[in-house]
Amino acid sequence: MKRLSLILATAIFMMWLLLPVPLRHEKGLFNKISGVIWCTSETSCLHEIGHALDWRAGWISHSAEFGGAVQVYVMAEFESRHPSDLAAQIVLMPGALVWSGYARDAQAEIYASIFEISEGQEEKMPEIFHKFYDWQRAQVMIEKMRR
Repeated sequence: MKRLSLILATAIFMMWLLLPVPLRHEKGLFNKISGVIWCTSETSCLHEIGHALDWRAGWISHSAEFGGAVQVYVMAEFESRHPSDLAAQIVLMPGALVWSGYARDAQAEIYASIFEISEGQEEKMPEIFHKFYDWQRAQVMIEKMRR
């Protein structure tokens, strides 16, 4: 009986590690260990695809170059008379301007949100961010999601 309990507990733990398990009222999740995406809508799927692209690129969202591009973009937008909705959304994200705890990865959320807000389309994304995304892989993932 102990052995069966141990096997069952191990199996549950492995599933928890490898599958995206929604803990709150999430609309989507990306598992950083297995690379599996779970989502409830096209919008949440695009956000999670953004996380997957970031993960596959070695967390490019954590690079100084990406952070600098975000800063330049936001500053330029707010210097104009009418900043874009994207710039406003970036500034309002938890952790973008104010530290929001260890459990939050603001850079990764910004990266995934830029992809989501651009609807996964290069032509809808500000040019300053194009080079940070693998557009061929993105299109394959989007097509797979839509099937």
